[in-house]
Amino acid sequence: AKAQAVVALGENRLRMRVTNDLEAQGFSFATAIASSAYVSASAQIGAGSVIMPKAVVGAAVRVGRGVIVNTSSSIDHDCVVEDFAHVAPGCHLAGNVTVQQGAMLGIGTCVIPECTIGKWSILGANSTVIEDVPLESTYVGTPAKALKAGKLKAGKERKGH
Repeated sequence: AKAQAVVALGENRLRMRVTNDLEAQGFSFATAIASSAYVSASAQIGAGSVIMPKAVVGAAVRVGRGVIVNTSSSIDHDCVVEDFAHVAPGCHLAGNVTVQQGAMLGIGTCVIPECTIGKWSILGANSTVIEDVPLESTYVGTPAKALKAGKLKAGKERKGH
């Protein structure tokens, strides 16, 4: 049997780029599921995805290629997590949530039913999502709100004091 790869890089765009480069060289990709994770028999997990310890992937969930479902996260029934997204440790997605390509859900994020997280969006740690998040947005807080331009930089500057 030919060896398969798993690209275990946390940064979504880099993971996508490396995966695509390896695929162009003829590599194929394994799916890695921790023995303590639970994946429903009706869930679909894409090639190169990683399901970490104590994660729960519920009924009729579709996980794309190169996705990370991190430690102790739960993805409930009928959710879709598209290619190269990252569901960080301790996230909880209620039913019928869509996480679009490359989205990053920060540690402890919670998402209520039927919300969509837009492509390449970022949700800050412990955010609570109660409405759709547009593509390429950064949302933080409870309830999650759009982070205005410049706020993130100011926050990093304060951290150094």
